[in-house]
Amino acid sequence: MVQIYTPDFILSFQTIIKTKVHKIDDFVNMYNKLIDQDHIKPLFSQTNKYDLFPKKKSFKKFRIKNKNAWTPTIPKTDNEKIRKTIKIILNKITEKNYNTLIETLICEINKFTSYDVLEILSKEITSKIIYDCNFQNIYVKLCNRIWSMKKWHENLITIVIDDNEKLYWHKNTSLHDNKLNGPYNTETEIREYTDKCINFKCVLLDTLYKKFKNKDKYIIKSNAEDIDEDIRYKYRRNIFSILEFIGILYKKNMISEKIIHVIMIELLNINGDLDNILEEYIESFCILWRIVNEKIICPIHPNLLNDYFNHVITNIMPIKWATRITFMLEDFVEKYENKPGANKRQKNSNNFVRNVKYDKKVTKDSDSDNDNVNDDVDDFDKIEHIIYDFKNDHDSISTAQKLQKYSGKNLNNMLDLLLYCAVEDIKDCKHYVDLFNKCKFIKELDILNMVDRFIKNIDEIILDIPNAKVNLLKFIKLLSEEFNIKRLTSSNIILSLT
Repeated sequence: MVQIYTPDFILSFQTIIKTKVHKIDDFVNMYNKLIDQDHIKPLFSQTNKYDLFPKKKSFKKFRIKNKNAWTPTIPKTDNEKIRKTIKIILNKITEKNYNTLIETLICEINKFTSYDVLEILSKEITSKIIYDCNFQNIYVKLCNRIWSMKKWHENLITIVIDDNEKLYWHKNTSLHDNKLNGPYNTETEIREYTDKCINFKCVLLDTLYKKFKNKDKYIIKSNAEDIDEDIRYKYRRNIFSILEFIGILYKKNMISEKIIHVIMIELLNINGDLDNILEEYIESFCILWRIVNEKIICPIHPNLLNDYFNHVITNIMPIKWATRITFMLEDFVEKYENKPGANKRQKNSNNFVRNVKYDKKVTKDSDSDNDNVNDDVDDFDKIEHIIYDFKNDHDSISTAQKLQKYSGKNLNNMLDLLLYCAVEDIKDCKHYVDLFNKCKFIKELDILNMVDRFIKNIDEIILDIPNAKVNLLKFIKLLSEEFNIKRLTSSNIILSLT
């Protein structure tokens, strides 16, 4: 057992020691200090209550920093600020709060007057729709909200006047050189032009189409054997999500039907080499068709849907596909056949009869009905060429003579295309009035029916020709004066266009 001696006990021996120790006082002082420290850090105490105190360990800091690790950054430019703001807001969007967050985003982008915002916004939205498939309808509403911000779009350009009092304009941008565009006589002319090309709709559609044109790159990567399934899925979503979003935009009357046909023709590889057609192309076509099939009407080229059907039956379905793709093609054929006025497939020993090819060459086993359809397709293509030639030379006499040859079954299609071109080229509308006058085979009832069909499709046509209603009013007024058709300027027609 350890004994602890007090200073008094030790000092009691001082008189006994024969040899005087001079340093005994120093020892006592040092000992007293040790006793005081013992209450803080035990040296002599036999208690074990201090064993619960945490023991200090010394260690070396050893940390490996990942090269791709996230590090907070402070935006330095306006473009970086708006990109960060857009990302933060889009990442928070849910089905419950999207209305509030859309308005928040609108307020934020209103603070910027740079054209760069359009490109940043379109890229961020495109990246979101690829993986946030469930929120695509929300992003469509967001796009529609931004497209309607006419005043904000006008602030994205700057108008300048030169010494000759001519007007020029340039984009407010840091990404492109600010070259001047012009000259213009009035600010109204500038606004009419920039409203068509300097807007979020054009930039977004351009971004989506560029993504679509890169489809082969994503298909090659997705078909690699040594990649993870999650990565393979992401590559495929880069194709399918873009087409789904475009289909929804069309279904909501936000884009033109022409865009859908451009994509479908490319996916089906019509008039192309069928050896290069990929399974992903057919799947993409079927995905897009499933979204738009109830609305698609083909007002400009009425035979185009039949071309898709005939191409699929004649060229696509005979190819040996995976079961899943074959099922998709069967679904397309079934839904198409249920549309009013659609071609019907005829069954034979091979389940399908070859119908009209897109290149309009009649196969050896074609019957008389197929020959008639083929002739109609040829005739309409010739009508298109004649009318488009007229847009350049304005030779109404020669054009009227050429059109008369095809004025039988194709008369309605011919008139629809003529009216569409007249409304589109309203500055040259007098030439079209003259052409109608030279076409003696066109009767008053034909003109009235033509206008009626055009008005029924006006909502679709406005997507291609924003001023379609105003232009149509101008044109039918000229037609009414030329042909003395008072019913063209009736109150019902005027009200439907105002």
